Amino acid sequence: MLVCNAIEYTALTHMKQVNIFLYLHSHFESVHHLILDYYFYPND
Repeated sequence: MLVCNAIEYTALTHMKQVNIFLYLHSHFESVHHLILDYYFYPND
């Protein structure tokens, strides 16, 4: 029972880390695009 709980807990925390990573990644991607648009297309 404890082993199952430990595996479930580890899986949940891992998923949270993955979700945070994906969130940060997408956030930085959008910021990166904003910076690129700002520098390369200042007229728009």
